[in-house]
Amino acid sequence: MLPQNEAQRNYQARSPYSRSETEGLTFIEQLAAKSHKRCPNPKAPIMRAVNEKLKIAHYSKASCGMWSCPICSAKNSQRWVAQILTGINQYVFYPWVFVTVTAHEKTRGKSSLWNLRQGWPKLLRRYKRAVEYVPMYTMVYEPHADEKGSLHMHMIISQPVGKKWWKDNARACGLGYQDDERIIDNAGKAAGYAAKYLLKASEHADRYPKNMRRINCSRNWPQLPELSSDQGDYVWSYVDSIEKMLWEVDLYKGRGYKVGGHDQVKRHISADLKQSMDKMSEVAYIGV
Repeated sequence: MLPQNEAQRNYQARSPYSRSETEGLTFIEQLAAKSHKRCPNPKAPIMRAVNEKLKIAHYSKASCGMWSCPICSAKNSQRWVAQILTGINQYVFYPWVFVTVTAHEKTRGKSSLWNLRQGWPKLLRRYKRAVEYVPMYTMVYEPHADEKGSLHMHMIISQPVGKKWWKDNARACGLGYQDDERIIDNAGKAAGYAAKYLLKASEHADRYPKNMRRINCSRNWPQLPELSSDQGDYVWSYVDSIEKMLWEVDLYKGRGYKVGGHDQVKRHISADLKQSMDKMSEVAYIGV
């Protein structure tokens, strides 16, 4: 197991998760630990798998896939970390760097997001003119909400231009001046860098505007390879509601099918609804 550095220890001290859950884990390992848990969203869809030949019907509760969900955001983050590694390993000859770009210091919350969205295209055009290998340009950026409600971007970008360049040009584009650039020694550091800020994003979903993308990449960033599908003779589909699932269970049993998973789905949905109601009651109590 990899040792922690000082920055990670400081971050864990602020984490809403118990120290026992994160003790000694790297940021990537923390994402993996969270992603193995079950999605708690009671509105997550129900899946049906049917094998006509074997006369089997099985039900399961899928994940919601939303960034606002602490479990699904960890799963989404793991896929992005893998995609970042794919790009860096494919273009290993690039002198990759970490870059931080801040919003203007007078902006907060949604206004800082608007500031980044207005200023970043201007800064990107300047960057493309400044670097040598423009046709092969690739980048990944992730807006992160800090404690003050403002936003800044952490990027992994293909070619260095210097810390002073980022400070001067970001300011000229109406952005903040607290910008930084650091050389990436290896792909593992890039993955750990991305995992660190994606982990923060998953734990502080309430600091982001609704429906905001946590991470993005340039159009020419390499995509992950398609996973092979090994569904056999099973046909997968969604079930609209738990009521429809229960109706289908009786129908399949009447046709002689072996039906499974439905009892577990009912237990999960009941537990998730109870947890959701408890949180709403807690919020209402605090509001009073």
